[in-house]
Amino acid sequence: MVMATVGSCKIAHLENKAIKQAARTQRKADKKFTKQYDKKYKHQTKIQSEPQRTMIKQSRKKPKNMKPTQTFFLFRWFGISN
Repeated sequence: MVMATVGSCKIAHLENKAIKQAARTQRKADKKFTKQYDKKYKHQTKIQSEPQRTMIKQSRKKPKNMKPTQTFFLFRWFGISN
């Protein structure tokens, strides 16, 4: 009975550790994005609120279903430039 409680404590500890690690990774990613955003758009008004930042971040991500179309290569093949 004692071994079962020790094992469950260890599992709970590892779960908490994983949750903290994931939160830390997310904070680092957000900090990196903020730094890059501020660097790239320094001339614009800096957005300080978190909801606006997340909205911008989502708008800059490409959807997974976006695939390059073949029209560009057809234009090159026919010698037509954009």
